[in-house]
Formats: sequence, structure tokens, C-alpha cells
Amino acid sequence: MHYSSITEYYTNVLCAVECAIKVNIPCKVLGDSSYNVPGWNDYVEEKHSEARYAYLDWLYEMVNLVLGSCFDVCREQELISN
Repeated sequence: MHYSSITEYYTNVLCAVECAIKVNIPCKVLGDSSYNVPGWNDYVEEKHSEARYAYLDWLYEMVNLVLGSCFDVCREQELISN
């Protein structure tokens, strides 16, 4: 009897919490995703921006490296041909 009362109380509390979450925390499903993590942007947005800027800096350096060396070779060939 005591165990069933505690189990019923626990189930009711859990149900109340789940209902409160559904009512008060917005949930947006994107595409066919199996996972939805509320607050994901709160945790990841800053790190994602940092990673994006680091990648763009790396890409800029790589493009300058490739284009810079190609430019130098073309310039040398142009000077030789003139």
C-alpha cells in the first residue's frame, strides 16, 4: 500500500513536470531530426562563431598562399618573356 502511494505520487509529479515543460518551453522540430536539444544555441552559438571565424582565417591564408605563389610564378615568367 505504501509503495503504491509513493509510485502514484512520483508518476503524478513526473507528469506535472512534463506538462509544464511542454507548455512553457518552446520546441521547434527542424527537418527529419530525431533529436531536439532545447537551448542548443545557448551552449554552442559562441563556439560555432569562433570556429567559423578560425576557418575563414585559415581559408584566407590558404588562398593567399596559393594565389600568392601562383602570382609570383606568373610574374617571373612574364619578366622572362619580356
